[in-house]
Amino acid sequence: MIELKRGSSSNGVEDEEEEVGSGEIGRRRRRTKGLMEKLVVLDSNESLFCVVLQIGWRITVSLLLALLVFFLATNPPKPELSFKIVNVRHFSLGEGLDETGVPTKVLSFNCSVDMEIVNKSKFFGLLIYPPLLEMDFGSLKFASSQSQAAYVESTSSSIRQLFIGLKNKPMYGAGRSMEDLLESEQGLSLMVQIQTRSSYRVVWGLIKIKHNHFENCVVILQAMHNPKLYTKLHNSSCSQA
Repeated sequence: MIELKRGSSSNGVEDEEEEVGSGEIGRRRRRTKGLMEKLVVLDSNESLFCVVLQIGWRITVSLLLALLVFFLATNPPKPELSFKIVNVRHFSLGEGLDETGVPTKVLSFNCSVDMEIVNKSKFFGLLIYPPLLEMDFGSLKFASSQSQAAYVESTSSSIRQLFIGLKNKPMYGAGRSMEDLLESEQGLSLMVQIQTRSSYRVVWGLIKIKHNHFENCVVILQAMHNPKLYTKLHNSSCSQA
């Protein structure tokens, strides 16, 4: 009986050890399974991200190639800009004072210039940046102005008027020289320099094609012996600089 009890006791211990061992193995298996599931989830997410990235990259490249082909097929030509001096009004040199009270010749005038814009593009509108006008007498730059921007639709043209002028500007020695030339047969020659830029906005502004425009206009004035008409526009011409 004693041996049987001892045998049954050892069998009970072994059974307990087997149950403990099987429990640990089960827990390990569960932990391993959970870890594997996490690894599988991470791998699937990374794969999905890579797939989305590749699809997005291919779509982007395809769109860029399509835009490039569209741009090459519809490459807009350079716009045509031409200028013409319309008139020079109230050009007068009179006696006056500068800011310090020194007597000198003072100049007043108003000059208008027509700017004709021709947009030859069949698909794109044309933006004209504000033109800059400067008037020179020899090496002396004595007047400047900046006009407003303009927009011209595709396959259309437009004429905009630009202005430059002064009022009672002291001219000092240059004023006397201007007056002498006005009274002479050759007349007073002045230079109007015009500078502007144009831009095509292709594909919603993603591609911008810019052109610079420079024009020189020569104005020749002669004095009029008439109190109401100080000078007249004898001649004018414009050409690209």
